[in-house]
Amino acid sequence: CIALALILAGHRSRLNERLPDTRFHPEVVERIVNNHDAAASRSLSVSAALSLSAKEGLSGKIERVAFWILLESGPPETAAGAFLQNGSFERGGQRIRGIHQMADVIFGAKPETLSDAEIGLYCYWAANGQRSWSPDALIEARRSVLDRMFKRGVISSGARDSLNSKSLALRPTQVPIN
Repeated sequence: CIALALILAGHRSRLNERLPDTRFHPEVVERIVNNHDAAASRSLSVSAALSLSAKEGLSGKIERVAFWILLESGPPETAAGAFLQNGSFERGGQRIRGIHQMADVIFGAKPETLSDAEIGLYCYWAANGQRSWSPDALIEARRSVLDRMFKRGVISSGARDSLNSKSLALRPTQVPIN
């Protein structure tokens, strides 16, 4: 217990240095808090801790666990802010980092205008990645994310059906994917 307390105390300042100074639209933070666990099949604090730590090896694992415990014990908005700023994934050799870049590069939109499906996809991609960016793979990813969100009670069946029926328009492609 003493060793764990010392490890956490030692990592608290590192965590505070890495937490974003950026303010996010409160609705986006709330939607990440509400949607992330269902969309990504992982705890928001785990995803945030993974996005904050770039270290490899044993020291990286210890840092990620310490960040996870510290984020889990704090308000969920702290983990959401860290994930919103640092969650990243690869698309065509390009590293997409944070919700602002994802919203702009992938959807050509502002984060506060994203649908629940698009927020869910960000959570999924930043936590799990996307193997293929083909239209079929993207539609399948959206369908599975929305199904998980429905099964966990985050969205209704009507919302799931409505969001699944909409076109998925990604940049730079101006042609919606159906």
